[in-house]
Amino acid sequence: MAYTAANSQYFSSFLNMNRFMEDNLSTYLSTSISPLPWIKMTGGARYDHFFYSINNTKYNSATGGLLRQRLSTSVGTPTVKAAIAINPYKPVTIFVNYGQSVTSPDANSDITVNPSLAPTLLTSGEAGIRYDYLPLGAHIQGSSYKTIDSNEIGVNQATLQTQNMGKSYRWGFDTDAAITLLKYRGARLDLHGSYNWCMHG
Repeated sequence: MAYTAANSQYFSSFLNMNRFMEDNLSTYLSTSISPLPWIKMTGGARYDHFFYSINNTKYNSATGGLLRQRLSTSVGTPTVKAAIAINPYKPVTIFVNYGQSVTSPDANSDITVNPSLAPTLLTSGEAGIRYDYLPLGAHIQGSSYKTIDSNEIGVNQATLQTQNMGKSYRWGFDTDAAITLLKYRGARLDLHGSYNWCMHG
């Protein structure tokens, strides 16, 4: 892909090239157990490793020459997840979830500056309750969550360039409900509704 920075030189659009390859190798282990009929627990772990091979060529208008960057590196990180669901009585489910995920560093703007930069880690916690009424095919559910981003990347409004915004969080809640209005010879008509709210900081 061509560099986004403009250059008035004749060959700049041809010479200013960013070439890279990124591979993601991951492995995970997950299990669920139900020690009692009214409780279910899930746990797991995952490891992601990112391999980069970067071959950049950039025209230097100050010297009239070419700047070449050759880089091979790799970074990785583990993540975990856990969940529990409880049925105090059959139509009601109370649940709590905890999970992590990763986002690969950007080969263009991150790895070329800091080859050892670790992936961005997202950590989320959620708790909620659900009620199911099977005779009408109905349910109503509500949950609250908080997600922490270890290294959010945003846009600086003054320079319009991406930059490290540091740690951030999102807190919010989700609600949804559904009911079956019609069932006829395999056809089914459902009515769904949902409301979501989120705060960023």
